[in-house]
Amino acid sequence: MRQDIRQELRKYQMDKIKPNFTELGRQLGCDPRTARKYYYLKDDGYEN
Repeated sequence: MRQDIRQELRKYQMDKIKPNFTELGRQLGCDPRTARKYYYLKDDGYEN
């Protein structure tokens, strides 16, 4: 698990803002689908 992605996305979750996953993917050097996965990932699994 990439902690840098998770930490960046926590900022959005705390502010209750849905991020632009494409832009985050570019900034963090990952696929936008990976950023989206980490955004919806909970400590005990996925939230649907």
